[in-house]
Amino acid sequence: MKIVTRTIYRVVNLIINVIDLLYPRNKKIWVFQLGRDDLFNGNIRALWEYIKNDPDIVYEITSVNGNNQNLEKIISKKIIKTNSIKGLLLLFKTRVLIIQHARNDLFVFGITERRRVIINLWHGIPVKGLRYTSASGYANLKNNFKKEEANCTGIICSSKVDKLAMSACFNIPYSRFFITGLPRNDWMKMPINNLPAEMRKEYDSLKELLDGKKLVLYAPTFRNPAPKKFFSGVYPFSTTELYRLCNLLEQNNAVLGLRTHDYFTNYRDGLYNHERIIDLSSQKFNNVQMILRTTDLLLTDYSSLWLDYLLVEKPVIGFAYDYEEYMKDRGLIYEYRDIFPGPLVANFEELFTAVNDACRNEFAVTNQMFHYSFKMFYRFSDYGSSKRVAALIKQLSAGKT
Repeated sequence: MKIVTRTIYRVVNLIINVIDLLYPRNKKIWVFQLGRDDLFNGNIRALWEYIKNDPDIVYEITSVNGNNQNLEKIISKKIIKTNSIKGLLLLFKTRVLIIQHARNDLFVFGITERRRVIINLWHGIPVKGLRYTSASGYANLKNNFKKEEANCTGIICSSKVDKLAMSACFNIPYSRFFITGLPRNDWMKMPINNLPAEMRKEYDSLKELLDGKKLVLYAPTFRNPAPKKFFSGVYPFSTTELYRLCNLLEQNNAVLGLRTHDYFTNYRDGLYNHERIIDLSSQKFNNVQMILRTTDLLLTDYSSLWLDYLLVEKPVIGFAYDYEEYMKDRGLIYEYRDIFPGPLVANFEELFTAVNDACRNEFAVTNQMFHYSFKMFYRFSDYGSSKRVAALIKQLSAGKT
């Protein structure tokens, strides 16, 4: 049965490939393909915001699930289901195809980069082991990776160091990576009044919630689902530790905002019983850039969120309480102490001291590593990344016949 299924798949794939080779392209059409989670945020949303009124571009949004009423209100047109006849015909004729995650989000491997541009915006600057650089490995996915590698015109990145790391992660030639900056980081630097309306609303809502208090954001990264006690990455504070931390925050007119991955919530949600801890989950605030813009001190671990936060030019603390364990699981691309822009602490006492120091320094950057890290990961610190990416795509598209 598996042999029959595989044979049918290959035949269909070949037919799609032949049709795609011959189908006429429309140079004006740019298709933004959403991933399996259907999220329209980050780089793909920021680039769309920039090009949506360009008279030389006809954009379409495709997704695995198709209809999404909330999203359709934002873009003012219907979402097209990727694996439908209409979706397939759209893919055949588009000159530009934009993704921000895995190539297999398309579900159509017969669609190639011949006579079109397939650009991957990705979704951040990698610090954790990714794909070919992951400590845990992705042996069962390497065949899919090879298909992606063969059909990608380019991937954007943030700096020369980031370009080298991304090339190793994807096992794609260095020449296919382009240093443009990440479109979503435009939202970190542009004037508030230039932001999309719902982001301005989120920003104002958070400012109102803080009511003049300083925000210390705790944003740990997700741990892979394995037999571990704390999947979400949230440190298991004792009652005494929570009391001491909340007391320190109160003394400095600050609150602790909690932003975690949404997979495991039981322990995390119990923390909201403390008046000095507030919920900044994606259900409350969808756009993390608005949270970062209002944050005075970031507590994180192996998350790449601190790389975005560098643009705010405020202090960062790395709370790596399970460092050795995490290295065995995912691993990191870099020697962490050589790139992290603030103190790395291993237990609560060290964390408490680091937070206290940041408060005494009035949340100013004092760590010498900060500026070194900034130069390592950012060629640009303006809000012109979306403009550079759009120009790159038009340049690459002009070279396709």
